[in-house]
Amino acid sequence: MATNDLIDELNELIIGTLRRGVFDGILLSGGIDSSLVACHAYTMAPLTGVTMALDRANAPDLYYSELVAKRTRINHVPASYDMETAEAAAREVVQVMKTFDHVEIRNDITILLALKRLKEAGISKVLTGDGGDELFAGYSHMLAMSPEALRKYIGSLTKRWRFSSIALGRAIGVTVVPPLIDEKIVEFALKLPYEYLVRERYGMLWGKWVLRSALERFGLGEVAWREKAPIEKGSGSERLSIAFQKKLGEGIHDIKREAEVEGVRFWSDEQIYFYQLYRELVGNIPRPCSDDEARCPRCGAAKPERLAFCRVCGYCESKGEVL
Repeated sequence: MATNDLIDELNELIIGTLRRGVFDGILLSGGIDSSLVACHAYTMAPLTGVTMALDRANAPDLYYSELVAKRTRINHVPASYDMETAEAAAREVVQVMKTFDHVEIRNDITILLALKRLKEAGISKVLTGDGGDELFAGYSHMLAMSPEALRKYIGSLTKRWRFSSIALGRAIGVTVVPPLIDEKIVEFALKLPYEYLVRERYGMLWGKWVLRSALERFGLGEVAWREKAPIEKGSGSERLSIAFQKKLGEGIHDIKREAEVEGVRFWSDEQIYFYQLYRELVGNIPRPCSDDEARCPRCGAAKPERLAFCRVCGYCESKGEVL
């Protein structure tokens, strides 16, 4: 099938999914996924889009989201937050998501605050680009997989994915609408030939080829071919890492020793800060209590056998790192 035909099919699927939904806002990160959703959604309903970033941080999401907003005539609301706000949001994230995975929490702080800003603006149903990375090979480790391994991996992700935005939105009374995880779009992604997921261009290997190509059609080539940037980099929230570690001071050593007694091992001092919040707000780490549960080798938490990673601490056994 020709590239143009596949792009047309993808666009029609996104349009069909959006037509079946109701929405009035969007988490606009300036990334490929939410930008493509925005390019279709703005023609169906007036949209307010929020881009959230850490105050005074280098946050490329603000630049790229402004390009998208100008192209789509979305009511764009660039917003920022300070350290005090981030601390309060971190507590909410830990309580809702029941995790001390430092990477997820830093990302989720930005998501939660963006959803709150939309709610303040009277928005109640929010579009996201969730699912694009999982379905169309958006993560760097997916680029090294063989075509057969990648197809199998994507299929496994669709059986166990969860998106923080949905849970965080529910917690504050906002409905999150992720059109890219619609059943028909999932089927489309699972049938895509490898070269429409991963392909070389500009001397680099790119994932999400068909999504990037579709977005380029809207005159947003600069956004379409931006390199993958996790939320923590795009929003500047990675700067929170040092700040959170400093909050613990010398007490970090005592917390670490106590955790080791409980069988918890950390790979980042920043994670210790969130572990402290977890113990305060959630309580004990849940342990395996049935035959279909495994034990996380890092924190001892129960996790379904089918999951490669631990949802409590974020450790991934197959990669030896956080996903």
